[in-house]
Amino acid sequence: MNAPQNAYVESFHSILERECFKRHMFMSLGENFAAVGRYMIFTTTGKST
Repeated sequence: MNAPQNAYVESFHSILERECFKRHMFMSLGENFAAVGRYMIFTTTGKST
């Protein structure tokens, strides 16, 4: 991975942490995966599930 790609990935992880992980307490790994999946769909399509 080159430097510009790495910057995009780091930015995404920072936003994901701020918008998802710091706002919610997950009780299981499954809940966490589901939330990340919903967040990724929302960020790519602009539509919530």
